[in-house]
Amino acid sequence: MRNRLLPALAVAACLAAQSSAPASPPLSEAFGAETGAALVINPQTGTTCALFDPHGLLSQPFPPGSLVKVFTAIAALEANPSAASFLVTCVPSSPTVPAFDACWYRPGHSTLNLKQALTVSCDRYFRALAQRVDPESFFSVLQRFSLVDDAGTRRWSRQETTQAMVGFGSRLRIPPASLLAAYACLFSGGCLYDLTSGEGTLARRVDLRPEIARLICEALADSPVTGTAAETRKEAYLPSLAGKTGTASYLYRGQTDYRKTHGWFVGVAPAQDPQAAVCVFLLEGKGIDAARIGVKILSSILEGDRR
Repeated sequence: MRNRLLPALAVAACLAAQSSAPASPPLSEAFGAETGAALVINPQTGTTCALFDPHGLLSQPFPPGSLVKVFTAIAALEANPSAASFLVTCVPSSPTVPAFDACWYRPGHSTLNLKQALTVSCDRYFRALAQRVDPESFFSVLQRFSLVDDAGTRRWSRQETTQAMVGFGSRLRIPPASLLAAYACLFSGGCLYDLTSGEGTLARRVDLRPEIARLICEALADSPVTGTAAETRKEAYLPSLAGKTGTASYLYRGQTDYRKTHGWFVGVAPAQDPQAAVCVFLLEGKGIDAARIGVKILSSILEGDRR
């Protein structure tokens, strides 16, 4: 499947214009020896605040891991609003059970509704939810957020689509910049920005029912409190934070390596009135590793703005 790279190509253009400039100190220092990239924008205007991408990763498509669960949830809620109260019990699973047949949290999450499952990124819940979502609806949501085009998606098997909805496998690939633009859209009243100039140009407005946007944003705001990004709380000097972590199958330059994973984090702060949104992508790592870097970046940038 060929991904639509509108936001990603935008970052490539920014990189070309800024390649001779040093990286923003908070970004380069936050990464240390890790290989990765980060982009920070104002989610209300789409303007670029800071950029770190020495290896050109922001414009390359990678498996998104659990970051795609937000769009699976949107597809489910748009098709049936009662999906918000759909309950699934995440039971404990043995370490010997294949990952797709279990949950990343092997002790089990107990019984969850959709909002709770998104907060803790429950694989078992989203596998059950994905089986109730029409693939056409899922891909339609991705297209509206400029994450994919429609070329080739009709050739996907149901199993491949279900895996993609949960965040497994590597067939679905999205550039980090595209995911940042899509997540920022959720917190900006549906404004999807084209990042080409770094100044923020409105590409389109994404229609999303207010109650759906509210549920998604509340779930993401709960993630740093009780969910997958909870470990970052002690490292955050932020009034509030909303975000989503992801640990994805490794695929780089056409090569897979099942011993490695990509680490993702998209976050906005403050959660109730976002002034900065960041996407951190680690070529090798886990979602919590990317979240720690993302929280440091957001803290540094917002603290600098207050000075």
